[in-house]
Amino acid sequence: MKEILILVGPLLKGVAFCLLPLSYYLLGMLNYSQAGKASLLGFFILGTLFCWRKIWGAWRLLTFALGFSLVLLTASIVFQVSIRQIFGMQQDDVLVVQALLNTNLEEVRGFFSQYMRHIAVHLIFSLVFLATYWRLLVVAGRDLTHHHPARRRRTTIIMALVMSILLVIIHSNSSLRKANPLFYFHYNYKKMSKEMEQARRLREELAQGIVSPVLSSMHLKPGIDKKTVVLVIGESDTRNNWSLYGYGRKTNPELEKLREQLLIFDDVLAADGSTVGSVTRMLTAATYRNPDIWKSSPTIMATARHLGYKVFWIANQGSENRGVVPMLAAQADTTIFTNRGMDRGESSFDEVLIDPYESALADPAARKLIIVHLLGAHPAYNFRYPKPYGIFEKNFDDPVALNLKEAGRAPWAIHLRNMYDSALLYQDHILAQLLGSLIKGRGEDASWLYIADHGQDVAHNTDYSGHNYRVKEQWEVPLLIWRSKGNTVNNEAREMLVRRAYQADFLDHTILGLLGGEGDLYDPELDLLSDAYRSTRILPRRMRDTNYD
Repeated sequence: MKEILILVGPLLKGVAFCLLPLSYYLLGMLNYSQAGKASLLGFFILGTLFCWRKIWGAWRLLTFALGFSLVLLTASIVFQVSIRQIFGMQQDDVLVVQALLNTNLEEVRGFFSQYMRHIAVHLIFSLVFLATYWRLLVVAGRDLTHHHPARRRRTTIIMALVMSILLVIIHSNSSLRKANPLFYFHYNYKKMSKEMEQARRLREELAQGIVSPVLSSMHLKPGIDKKTVVLVIGESDTRNNWSLYGYGRKTNPELEKLREQLLIFDDVLAADGSTVGSVTRMLTAATYRNPDIWKSSPTIMATARHLGYKVFWIANQGSENRGVVPMLAAQADTTIFTNRGMDRGESSFDEVLIDPYESALADPAARKLIIVHLLGAHPAYNFRYPKPYGIFEKNFDDPVALNLKEAGRAPWAIHLRNMYDSALLYQDHILAQLLGSLIKGRGEDASWLYIADHGQDVAHNTDYSGHNYRVKEQWEVPLLIWRSKGNTVNNEAREMLVRRAYQADFLDHTILGLLGGEGDLYDPELDLLSDAYRSTRILPRRMRDTNYD
């Protein structure tokens, strides 16, 4: 029995690593697939290295390989747990991959500032596991070969070779290979690069005047000579915290003054729970039912230019050279990124968008589409507003805070809600300025639409604050429309209009309707403002993998 234990000792050390993913699985923080893949990889990688270590002893390179593999495998598990707990997604979700490959130091800093409390728990747990594993099974488990008889040495060599072969064989399974942290980034980078190249070729074809049949079918309705359409895209903005929608704090004092001029839609869901997915779907033909069509179908920007509009993209997040959204932005005639070098950093408030926006409004082009992309209330919330707008920061005894206390929320969770509401108060000021500048030139035909890319769960359900794809607050977004012509509907018709159920996957049809476009890319039954609108084409609406309706 002792002889058997000595021989299978390296394998048992590999099995011992499986306790980490198994613990997370039993706690409900990893699903069976994630825990299973992590366990298999840990067993075969560490088991193989321990087998060779039994033969070669304390060879430094092998000890380093053991330590490196152990840290990498543990970090991969912590990453998967954190992504699943914070965002409700798996590590191979395309939106996780896009976010990772399109981030920078400032975004990483903001991420850790917002979620450090959640990540720290897993870091401490994993470090304790690593230290214990290393002390008991690596340092105290040294087993040098020159102490073994030749027969046992031959058996160990055979076992090491078999484990090495099996380690190679399991990587022939693409799912396991992609789960290996050594190959994860390389594989997904190649996949994303291929998709980006496909979309880039479409953009170049449009730039060269190669018009697809579906785009060539698009034309303007008669009589549209001069028109301005403004699309403002918010960030991390749930309508559940808007006083314009009945929230208990006055987070929209300036927009409240414009209430009678606005269509305030109260049953709209985000296209997706993330910025990349949502913006891509709002500005292309892509939907959750057909998510990949954006790679081969003309965007709103390309269609607007085809219809004779001059297109402006003015953004306080992103940069010219990184990711899907900037690639979409590049299809505008004029592209301005105001947040240079400090993307999502605390130094660039959304007020920096006002001057380039007003310059776009003053442009002499007869027809203009102006897209404004706000930084909004993106975590960390306290970075999103100047000090004078932090009026809710110390509110711990108003009705909202008292309701949160009664629901059992921790003081730090209430503080995050206070900062989030302050960010929305500042955003209200920015939106009122953007709309006010357009209203001043209301002698021309003009439209203004605001929608957030997605919402945010800010202590609405638990102490947690941040992205949470599993709750309605992440999906319920505000949608406001102002039109210089067409808002003069009677109250009954207005009430029926703003109660229409909608999901922003289909926003491209509403934008095309505002532009006055007709043709194969425009379906009036999916245009929120059209008399032909049919909610049955929208329903049931989706929150990722579950129905909302």
